[in-house]
Amino acid sequence: MAAMKNGIKSRWLRLLPVLVVALQCAACVGNRYMVLPEDLVTMDAKIENHDVGSLRRGMVISQTECVDCHRIYWPAEFSADRWQGIARKMGRRAGLDRRQVEDMRFYLQSASRNLNRPGA
Repeated sequence: MAAMKNGIKSRWLRLLPVLVVALQCAACVGNRYMVLPEDLVTMDAKIENHDVGSLRRGMVISQTECVDCHRIYWPAEFSADRWQGIARKMGRRAGLDRRQVEDMRFYLQSASRNLNRPGA
């Protein structure tokens, strides 16, 4: 009986670090995610349906190009105003063309503006 209790206790002790990490990850998610372009159109009256293509391209660029050099920075990590300069500077470093930089900036600013607004 004691050996069985020790076996169960040992299994739980091995699972404990996994559970702690899972809980920490769940607690820190907050606004750390990408917003789908279609969702931005419904969230923000200033974004028109024809802008979805630009938003989609910007989201893809921010997920694929940026991670070549550093971790993903989520849209809500910076204000919409800060993304203006960041997109310009990082786009130049990454060798993006003007349209790619504009699409990335448009996506990151739109997502940031909607994720960081009060009540979001």
